[in-house]
Amino acid sequence: MPLLLPHLVYVHQSTYNGGDDAMLVKMNPADSCMDQYEPNNTNLIATELSISSDTMFYGITGNISNSTDVDWFRIKTSLTNLKLELIDLVTDYDLYLYKGNGQLIATAANIGDADETIIFNSLPKGKYYVRVVAADNSYDPNACYRLRALIASQPWLTKEGLLENAFNQSAVQVYTYPNPAKDILSLKITAPNESTANVSIFEVSGQTILEKVFTIEEGSQTITLDVAALKRGMYLVATDINGVRSFSKIVLQ
Repeated sequence: MPLLLPHLVYVHQSTYNGGDDAMLVKMNPADSCMDQYEPNNTNLIATELSISSDTMFYGITGNISNSTDVDWFRIKTSLTNLKLELIDLVTDYDLYLYKGNGQLIATAANIGDADETIIFNSLPKGKYYVRVVAADNSYDPNACYRLRALIASQPWLTKEGLLENAFNQSAVQVYTYPNPAKDILSLKITAPNESTANVSIFEVSGQTILEKVFTIEEGSQTITLDVAALKRGMYLVATDINGVRSFSKIVLQ
């Protein structure tokens, strides 16, 4: 059997009783992940990211090797519909997209090892940067992530089946968890720059029962609220960052 290199996809085809069988093998051992694109820790040395219109396009693999490691990539496109996917995650990584001038224009910052996806329909012609980071120092130096940049002539649909326009997306994201919660409520916040987050908890009647102000840094961070003293029931959590308001319903047990 020939030597198989890690992080590549091999297809083995054999003939049996006149029929053809094919087996797809992805070599990605758990104790090794070589990142051939390092160093790419700043946008000045960003790696060129391949773009494809083939939805079967595999993309590239990389990894976050330590708490200060950041992976930057650059893409150059004509007017197009763009989808970025950060997949095969084993821990919490976040995905960011910037204009060529460094302005953050969109983020994907789900909780845990969920896939990250950014959709930009009618993306203007130009140069853009893509950044992959570990959220809250959550990284695994032995595990690869996979990054795909896809383009299409037709607008991409979100998971909810809705068209999404690039520059109508907010670069501010707030995820509230766990839900239901008991003693501690966490908010994972992603912001395009340093700012202030005003967080309020309301009863369903509209009465404010808790207000906190936090200083938020650029990127993703997690803040916590002590809700142990609150009664069981349903509440509304409101977050205001740079005039962008988000709301979520939570249940306290």
